[in-house]
Amino acid sequence: HYVFAQMKLAEERGLGMKTFNSFSNEFKMPIPKFSYNDPYLELMFYRSPESVTRLLPDNVVASLNRDELSGLAYLSTKTTITKSDYAEHMNYDDRKAQRHLKKFVELDLINRIGAGPSTKYEVVGL
Repeated sequence: HYVFAQMKLAEERGLGMKTFNSFSNEFKMPIPKFSYNDPYLELMFYRSPESVTRLLPDNVVASLNRDELSGLAYLSTKTTITKSDYAEHMNYDDRKAQRHLKKFVELDLINRIGAGPSTKYEVVGL
C-alpha cells in the first residue's frame, strides 16, 4: 500500500477484507463474493440480499419456492449458520428449517458441517 499511496494511486489505508465483510453485519447486506476470472480477481458487492438469487442458474431458482428464496437471501448475509438460528430468524418450525437446509445442501449452495445437534451449515454457493 505504501508504494501505491506514494504514487497517488491509493487513497486510504485500512479499508480491507475485514471492512468489506463487516458490511454484512452492519448493513444486513450479503457478504461480498470473490472470484478469479483469469487474469482478473473480481469482487462483487450485492445491493440487497434479494439480488443474490438473481445470479443463480435458472434451474436452481425454478426449483425453489418463495419461502426458500427468502431463506436463501437471508443466508447470503452469513458465513455459517445452525438450523435453530435459521428457524428462529425465519420464524419456521424445526422441520421446515431442516427441509430448506437439506435442499440448499443438495443444490450445493451450502455445505453441512458435522452431525447431530452441533451441525452447522457453511454458505458457499452464493
